[in-house]
Amino acid sequence: MKQLCCVQALLLITCALSVIVVSAIRLMQLPYDLLTPFAILVVL
Repeated sequence: MKQLCCVQALLLITCALSVIVVSAIRLMQLPYDLLTPFAILVVL
């Protein structure tokens, strides 16, 4: 059971990292005019 939990935790970590990397790449590709209001909405 412990091994299964470790595998699930590793999968969750890798999924989260890939999502963060993909979103960061997409945000860098967006123009700053679109990025600024989006960032303000996220902060609010």
